[in-house]
Amino acid sequence: MMSQDNKNQLFPSVLLLQFRSDPIIRKNEYDSFVRYLGLNSNQLTSFDVLTKPLNLSLLDGVDALVIAGNGSESSNDDLYYKTDLMALLRSAYDRGLPTLAVCYGAQFSALEFGGDVQRVKEMSEVGTYPIHLTEAAAEDVIFKELDTTFNGQMGHNDSITRLPDGAVRLAYSDRVPNQAFRFLGKPYYAVQFHPELDADEMRARLHYYKDHYAHSPEEYQGMLDRIQSSTDASALLKLFIDRIVIPTIGQV
Repeated sequence: MMSQDNKNQLFPSVLLLQFRSDPIIRKNEYDSFVRYLGLNSNQLTSFDVLTKPLNLSLLDGVDALVIAGNGSESSNDDLYYKTDLMALLRSAYDRGLPTLAVCYGAQFSALEFGGDVQRVKEMSEVGTYPIHLTEAAAEDVIFKELDTTFNGQMGHNDSITRLPDGAVRLAYSDRVPNQAFRFLGKPYYAVQFHPELDADEMRARLHYYKDHYAHSPEEYQGMLDRIQSSTDASALLKLFIDRIVIPTIGQV
């Protein structure tokens, strides 16, 4: 059996699915994931879902899958890549591939496995919001390392209103009941917030998408004023690599 010390010397290969049409935003997003996952550019492979066809063979030979966010489309839309994306998520689940789904990715994960995603105005969150852990989080190998309440960067109009069967709720916010969940018996996690964004990156992202989220200059300024540091949320990404991905290298 491989020792823990030897496992820590391994270098995981991670596939990042991206949905950003603007190449600058896509590159910034990629760089943020590299930084907070604690990887280098040789370990994190970007796949542009908007311009390339998805197929299940993308999962062959990778140690983990990360599904990123999307600034304008809805997971309930009739999207040309939706069927193939759902099949890929199902395959990752069936293989037991360590998976982390973020925002848009989390919503697709809920839908594929029987949950609900709805656009409810009162649940919309843009900016920094406090996230609270559930009792179940205290037993989770990742979330038990976080403070019971921590800041997370948000940018969503759609929300997960019902979790799939077999999902364990790990976190919630004052507006949204399902901020994070995992599947029982699987290394598959999903978060509604953006752990790859810090305060400065959130300001830049909000500026780019302000016409989508803000309906007036005053509303936009209010969103900017809410942005705070989110160190704990960002720590989740490295924890995913250290606690979930590295221990399973060579087992999937």
